[in-house]
Amino acid sequence: MKKHVFLVLLMIFCFINAKAQNTETVIIRPGPENGYDAEVRSDRTDPIWYEDDFIANDWTANGTAFIQRSLIRFDLSVIPEGAEILDARLSLFCNTSTGHHQLHSGNNASYLLRITSPWDQYKVTWDNQPSTTMMDLILLPESEFTVQDYLDIDVTNQIDYFYKNPEQNYGFMMQLAEENLYACLVFGSSNHLNPEKRPMLKINYKICTEVKAHFDYSVTNDTNRVQFITQNIDDASYWWVFQNGYYSDLSNPIFTFDHPDVYEVCLTVSNNCSSDTFCDSVYVFKHPEQQFTSISTGLSAAFTPPVLDPEAIYFWDFGDGFSSDEMMPQHTFSQSGSFYVCLQMINKYGLFRYCDTVNFSFLGSNSDNLAIAEIGVFPNPASDLVYISCDKRLLTITSFQIHSMDGKFVREINESVFFNDDSFSIDLSGLDSGIYALIFDTNKGRRVKKVILI
Repeated sequence: MKKHVFLVLLMIFCFINAKAQNTETVIIRPGPENGYDAEVRSDRTDPIWYEDDFIANDWTANGTAFIQRSLIRFDLSVIPEGAEILDARLSLFCNTSTGHHQLHSGNNASYLLRITSPWDQYKVTWDNQPSTTMMDLILLPESEFTVQDYLDIDVTNQIDYFYKNPEQNYGFMMQLAEENLYACLVFGSSNHLNPEKRPMLKINYKICTEVKAHFDYSVTNDTNRVQFITQNIDDASYWWVFQNGYYSDLSNPIFTFDHPDVYEVCLTVSNNCSSDTFCDSVYVFKHPEQQFTSISTGLSAAFTPPVLDPEAIYFWDFGDGFSSDEMMPQHTFSQSGSFYVCLQMINKYGLFRYCDTVNFSFLGSNSDNLAIAEIGVFPNPASDLVYISCDKRLLTITSFQIHSMDGKFVREINESVFFNDDSFSIDLSGLDSGIYALIFDTNKGRRVKKVILI
């Protein structure tokens, strides 16, 4: 006798590796102990869960016509989560030892319909039979001979639906396409004593690998053209968002941005069982090709980086044990010689390192060396007037220029009347707020100072 196994179903199955297609195969063929099937009959009110028939029938008994339909459900929990159903085939075998008087007979073309409501094999009857749908119905053609087996019936769509919606796996109902008298299609049920007569469901599936999105990129220095690189994953789709109204579905696209900048680019990789999104900042710019520059007088030098960026971080190593974090520092070396000077600059595009050997040779006296005067700029920060001071006995200013920190020329001042005294003022009230570079040309070489306008 069949036992109730709604909560615990022990399937007889086997797995077959199909390495060529990277698939797994499961065969589900339940027996009397674990099958879940029943039949309903229009002339009876009792549940029929113990018969060895899986039958669609329209016949008579003692001169009274009746209709029979059969129900079956397969437990798909043996298939692991995240699988992709590739193919599902159901084989039904003629019950040649049926207790009915007929085998396959008459106009017996039948439907396999998807059941859409719950049922209990121990309680289902003709009057409370579950609902079905004609969607994705399967037509079993009229039999060609009385003991015909129906092999490899394609039930892929139905099994895929049950697998993806396990709460709606109510199984199949078999009934005659036209329920007219003296038509019968009779197969063995899971109660059949002969295991070879029981329904057999064979499913091919593929284990779906969870995807992980990530990408690298390379930029062509003289253009805004970017090559994106990601791992190619079988059966995966790609969706790139370049944040400026453009998209791509290629795995490794090449994209040209409008202008140098930092762009947020996102990649979404999806397959049948998972989806993952990865976003990263993409730095699109032309790498500065020039080195830093230096202007020296004796052992003193003024350094200018290749890029003037007020938002950047600068670190200078003068190669003599001293350093500076100014954008355009001045430094006096203690002796003649060659010094390996390095600049590290960090801005929104990344970190850049520039190094060069700077040679200093000073042949004058120590008093001459000490006569290298500095230029004072005050107040700093300033709002309008800026005062410039220096000892004109030691340093003569011949002219100076004002540059913005992005390197643009703003103004040049060369009227000698401004340089007759030890200090003079410059009106900067017409300039925008920001940081400016004051570049002085003197009889001792070039000096560079910064001023902040507020």
